[in-house]
Amino acid sequence: MGVTFLPVAMLGPLGLFKLQQRWEEEYPHLEVKGALPAESVGPTFGLVVGDAAPPLRIWANGGPSGLLLQSQQDRLVLNWRRDFATEGQYPGFESLLGTYSTAWQEMCSYLGDAEEPAPNPTGAEFTYVNPFQLLDSETPESVMELLTTPTSPLPGSPSLARFQFVRDVECDETHPFSGRIVVQGEPSFQAGTRSLIVSVSTHLRTDHPGASPIEMLEAAHALSTHTFALVTSPKKHEEWGRYK
Repeated sequence: MGVTFLPVAMLGPLGLFKLQQRWEEEYPHLEVKGALPAESVGPTFGLVVGDAAPPLRIWANGGPSGLLLQSQQDRLVLNWRRDFATEGQYPGFESLLGTYSTAWQEMCSYLGDAEEPAPNPTGAEFTYVNPFQLLDSETPESVMELLTTPTSPLPGSPSLARFQFVRDVECDETHPFSGRIVVQGEPSFQAGTRSLIVSVSTHLRTDHPGASPIEMLEAAHALSTHTFALVTSPKKHEEWGRYK
């Protein structure tokens, strides 16, 4: 989950490293990365030349918690990674949202101590990733409601499926933010089993100054999980014991 905001001058390279001091107990391992680019509506061309240092992003790794906090001049992102977590049990959205809220408040406090205003959010994103095993009798078409099996049999036998669907969301009475939902599927073969890794990512945006980052994340999460339930088959829901 993550929130984008208007660039904050104080969160340059030196400011970001000073900010890490507030998080060093929970996220002690730091790495420097290139900043994530702002979302664009089309391709860019040409070569950009300048004397200024390229913007940075700090990876603050929480070690056995599986948490990764990413900060840059216009973004704060929290990831949970099962492969890096000691217990490997997904902590749940409410727990992660609480962790994110604390990090956001600490960032605002850091800026406030320098008499700088809190960041002005422009967008939010929540990505839900679920890898699930395909039984021998199952195909991607049989477990994904977005895919259909042709009425006439195709040559050969099912091997893999890779897909992407994009849905635009307009602001209305039920959805206070506009944005986009991206559903993607990637095949995976591990230890002789077939799996399908399905991700649903909701990107929301706002033009209202002072929008609540937590409310935006809650809205993005609700759209992602609701969409995931709609695009997966009732048979899988029964298998998981969810979405009843």
